[in-house]
Formats: sequence, C-alpha cells, structure tokens
Amino acid sequence: IPEVNLKDEFGNYKSRKYKIKFSPDLVTGAAGYNTFFGFQGYTSFAFSDLLGDHQIFLNASLWTDLRNSNFALVYYYLKRRINYGMGGFHLVYLLSDGFSILRYRNYGINFTASYPTSRFDRLDLLFIWYNVSLEYLDFNTPTETVSAILPELQYVHDNVLWGTRWG
Repeated sequence: IPEVNLKDEFGNYKSRKYKIKFSPDLVTGAAGYNTFFGFQGYTSFAFSDLLGDHQIFLNASLWTDLRNSNFALVYYYLKRRINYGMGGFHLVYLLSDGFSILRYRNYGINFTASYPTSRFDRLDLLFIWYNVSLEYLDFNTPTETVSAILPELQYVHDNVLWGTRWG
C-alpha cells in the first residue's frame, strides 16, 4: 500500500474505523463414494476476524442425504470479558436392534457464556435445547420424539501446557 494512502498531510498515520472481515483459519475435508451407501464426505471450516473477537465454526458430514448427515454451526463473540457463543447442531446415528434399522436424530441449539475468574479458571454457563428423535426405517411405526432444555454450570480449571516437553 503506498504511504500516501496511509498518512495524512502532516505525516501522521490515518485512523480508520475497524470493520469486521472474516477470513478462513482452517479448511479441511474429504469426499468419497461407496457402492452401497453412495456419496460421503466431511468438511470443517473455521473463520475469524483480524482481532479474533468473532469466530465461526462449521462442520458438516454428508452421508447419503441431508436427513442422515451431521451438521454443526457455532458463532463466538469474544470481544468482552464474558465470552458468548451460540449455535445449532444435527447429529444422526443409524443402528440396528437385530430386527430393524433405527435412526436416532439429535438436534437443537445451544447458548454459552464463559466468565474467566483468573488466568487458569473460569465459570461456564450453558443452555442446550436438545431434541432426540427415534425412527424405525423398516416398519411403519410412528416417530418418537423427546425435547428438553438442559442447563449447565461448570467450574473449569485449565493449566495445560501445549506442545511436547523434553527432559
């Protein structure tokens, strides 16, 4: 960038209002085809702004169609002392009880607030609206569904040293 665009007529740097612009931090995935199950694949994305105040995470795992696939999307707001997060998820498990094929669908939304009390300690408050759906795929049986709101309060002590220690 030419210095003329960065400085004013007195040689001082121009100040500009910060604009949130997301950039990818992580992009990974894989895809494949199975002759029995069809197309399969997963992908993970992580985005954040320049200051790290806003983060978005997206995970998707495709398995034959959208109804059988796994998805999770989470947004974190980390600008203040209390960190907030919210997101949604859809997870599927296909099982067999020996007589029929069952599909468990777990889906819902969550809200998180995290308050650090020291360098290594924090309090986390979580609310999850959790839904479980049981479907029999072989029989014409009605779908069973259960919904619940799950609150959690956690005290977390974390003093992990990342990396390898030698000697």
